[in-house]
Amino acid sequence: MDTQGYQALGLGNTGMFWDGSEQYWEPTIKAIDSVWNTYDTIPVNRDRYLPEDVNLIAEDNRSRYQSNDPRYQTEGDEYFKSFGFDSTGLAGGYRSPLAVDKLVNYNNLLSKGIFRNAEEAAKHRPVLDDKVDRRTLALTDSGVKAMREITDENGNTLPFSSVGMHELGGHYYDDAIAGEGRLTASAIMQSYMDYGKTIGKDLSQQELEQMWMDDPRTNHLNLHDASNTGLRTLLRNRSHHGGVVNPQEGFGEYFASAISDPHYNSIWSNPGVSKETQKYQKGNSEKIARRVGSTLRPQHHNEGFGLQENGLNKRFADSLATFLNSR
Repeated sequence: MDTQGYQALGLGNTGMFWDGSEQYWEPTIKAIDSVWNTYDTIPVNRDRYLPEDVNLIAEDNRSRYQSNDPRYQTEGDEYFKSFGFDSTGLAGGYRSPLAVDKLVNYNNLLSKGIFRNAEEAAKHRPVLDDKVDRRTLALTDSGVKAMREITDENGNTLPFSSVGMHELGGHYYDDAIAGEGRLTASAIMQSYMDYGKTIGKDLSQQELEQMWMDDPRTNHLNLHDASNTGLRTLLRNRSHHGGVVNPQEGFGEYFASAISDPHYNSIWSNPGVSKETQKYQKGNSEKIARRVGSTLRPQHHNEGFGLQENGLNKRFADSLATFLNSR
């Protein structure tokens, strides 16, 4: 196995592949390539796709072999554990370790001049492990199988399930969009819903959107705030081309729509579904990942969402293109 990750597929130095995993992630990256043309957004280069450091790994047929370590059933289980996973889902997983915050906290101390000199600062600099202290996206063997393209009776050639996009476009972007050292976007939305419970109310999509727009925790996405230099520079550089939008608005609308979708919520509130499954499927993080995954890479599997407002996917894609370019 590799002792360190490596760059591949033109994604720049924020994406680290391990042990040949790029062959399994390439279909997802190619699907992101197509998003910008599909929705006629501003162009996005591949080295902008991953704004935060992340490992991209795959089980690579290790599920076929029993582990020599009695703590694990398969070599796949043992391999994922080496990256900090206690377990992955049947198809894939995303892990954002708290250890990532070690460097954020250190940089905050550094900026405040806490350390007396460079030597003292160097002593306190945290040592991060490339595997367990880095965000990691994982594909299982089952997930790779589910991503194989199938042509249906209508001639549509699509993967059964867009597992890679679910993990990268859904869970990873959910994390990255909220910003370094902040809550995930889905957790921010959950805080509004928790507030609604305290006043005995289920908040509407419009109310969730408005709270998102008024929240200081999402202001780093506001195109109209002059302090957001990345967004403002992008706007100046492309003012004659158009296509730069306000990500705060586009993300807020899209996420609120996914979270409050009545058809999806009705399906997973069915009494025949176990309480454990309901809790998992109706969690904001999972709703967003399922909506984004099937938006950015259409699939045969129906996630259960109802009809979407016309142009919603376009506004989300425009927001994503603007956000990634601003980083």
